[in-house]
Amino acid sequence: MPNHLDTRRRGIAMLLVMVALVVGMILTAGFMATQSTANGITRNQKSIGQTRMIAECGVDSCVWLIKNNSAWRRTMNPGNWISNMPINGGTLTVNVTDAAGNSSFATDNTQAAIIQSTAACNGQTITVQAVIAPSGGGTPWANGMYLNAGPSLQDSATIDGYNSTLGLYPLTRLLTSIVGTGGTGANGMVLSGTASVYGTLIAAPGNLLNALLGGLLTTSPSTITTAPETRTLGTVVPPNIAGFTAAGAFSKNTTTVLQPAGGQTFDSFALVKPTSGGTTKMTANSSAVYLVKGNFSMDVQTAIAVSTGKSVTFYVQGNTDIQGTVTLNGTGQFTLYTAGSVNIHNAALINSQSTSGQALILGLPGTTSVLISGTSSVAAGIYAPKAVIGMSGSAVLYGSAVGQSVTMQNTSAIHLDDAIKSRVLHQITGGSTMGDYTVTWTRFNGGVTH
Repeated sequence: MPNHLDTRRRGIAMLLVMVALVVGMILTAGFMATQSTANGITRNQKSIGQTRMIAECGVDSCVWLIKNNSAWRRTMNPGNWISNMPINGGTLTVNVTDAAGNSSFATDNTQAAIIQSTAACNGQTITVQAVIAPSGGGTPWANGMYLNAGPSLQDSATIDGYNSTLGLYPLTRLLTSIVGTGGTGANGMVLSGTASVYGTLIAAPGNLLNALLGGLLTTSPSTITTAPETRTLGTVVPPNIAGFTAAGAFSKNTTTVLQPAGGQTFDSFALVKPTSGGTTKMTANSSAVYLVKGNFSMDVQTAIAVSTGKSVTFYVQGNTDIQGTVTLNGTGQFTLYTAGSVNIHNAALINSQSTSGQALILGLPGTTSVLISGTSSVAAGIYAPKAVIGMSGSAVLYGSAVGQSVTMQNTSAIHLDDAIKSRVLHQITGGSTMGDYTVTWTRFNGGVTH
């Protein structure tokens, strides 16, 4: 007789197995669907990342060009700098415009450039925008010497060039110096006597005729162009003197002068010729910054020697008078911030021509005169926007200068060092000096900011 109970049990078991199979199939289908979705998301994110990378490469390329080509404002125009360029499986278009809408970047050197880089890849489109604006610092000597008003060379004065990385002048003499001027009309370049300029004069419009009106024995620049290089010169920012301690007047005339600790404020600072002969010498074995509220002076037979790897900075709020010697050993550096006049004369010697970028003379707005005379030799970068730089006697400047104007007499000479062109100067604010920039990034994807 059939066992109906067993039959019912087998039926229930079969039903449970079928339910389990159905549930398993549903779970498997759900898992497969999830995996497919996850893989799609992964591919999508990969495409987005790849597209964004291409767009950012476009911005980076343009930022690099702006930072490393000091003539970009004259040689590049607003518009597409890159158009549908194939790259990494996608395409790239980069459009650069003047922030003020000018048709030329050279119209206003203080304006920012807006870089908009659009990349398309694997169905994704991403736009990255960067606003790059000059902060005033950078490489002020990148184009050689620059003057608001043109230079005046008299007698047998000379401007030429050399490259200190290749050796000493005159072994590495170059006839390719560059003198840029924003002067107009009568303020253009003047040559007289047997004065000579070897290289290129970049004169503002109206200066061409004046630049050629030299004496019969002068050597005019080999290249004269009227493409203006008008700049807006930034203002020197002095060092931070917060927390400096008052130390009275500093005056020494002994052969060995102990270097004072940094962070001190002196009413005046003077190294005086020793009464017993020899040289009054201060050796700086430590990096230091000093504030001098009054005048700074170095008499004949006085010296400051800066040890390698050390940096000595004087912020002089009065006038500066140097007749002594400043020696930079190895990678030692010397910086003079000045708010008054600067007079380097007699037989002063500041630095060696092989390291012109390691000494700086930085003039604040109150510095209207920088004089180098006698048999003095200065190897430095001079940045004094308001100063008339005067040279006379057989004085020599190795390095470069930015100022209001230059007047040269007798057999004085300026040898512009190619090596200082890449010297970065961060102590400037405002203006249009190329090199230091603020870069603001914004990313877009279909118009939505990331």
